[in-house]
Amino acid sequence: MNPPVEAPTSLSLADLAAVAWRRRWLCAGVGLTVCIGLFVGLMRQTPLYEAKAKLAVDRGRKAVEFQADPESGRIEFSLLNTQRDMLQSEVVLKAALTTAGADGRPPYSLATEPTEALRQRMKVATSRDSWVIQASVRDESPQGAMTLLRATIDSFLAQQVQMRGQRAVDALSFLS
Repeated sequence: MNPPVEAPTSLSLADLAAVAWRRRWLCAGVGLTVCIGLFVGLMRQTPLYEAKAKLAVDRGRKAVEFQADPESGRIEFSLLNTQRDMLQSEVVLKAALTTAGADGRPPYSLATEPTEALRQRMKVATSRDSWVIQASVRDESPQGAMTLLRATIDSFLAQQVQMRGQRAVDALSFLS
C-alpha cells in the first residue's frame, strides 16, 4: 500500500526567491526579452500631440419661470449638451477636415469614414457649473492638432451663425 500523500503547502516568499535564484539565468533572459519587446513597441508607436481649447456657451436670454427647476434653482442644461453634440456633428467635422486640408493625409485619407476617425481623436467635455465646453484634438504633429482644432471650432461657429440667420429669416417670413 502506498504511503499517505501530504496536502501541498503554499510557497512562501523565501521559497519563490530560492527558485528564482536557482533559475536566475532564465529569469534574467525573460526579463531582458520583455524589456526589449517593450522598447521596440514604444519606438514603433507614433507620438500624438494634443491641442486644447475652451468654448463659452452663451445661455441667451433670462429663463422664463416655467423653464427653471424649482428644486435646484438652475436652468435645464440640455443646451450645453446640444452644443457639445453639434461640435461633434458630421457637418462640422467634415467642414473642419476640408478646411484644414486633413482629408487628404493619413490617417483620415485611409479611413473609410474620415469624420469618424477625427471624432475618435477628439475629446469634448462639458462642465455644468461653468457653461464651458472643453475640446481637444490629437494628431501626429503639433501643428496638425492645432490646425484641426481651429478648423473644427471655426466650422462650429460658422454653423451657429448660419443657424441663427436661418432662424431670423424664418421669424421674418412668419411675421410677413
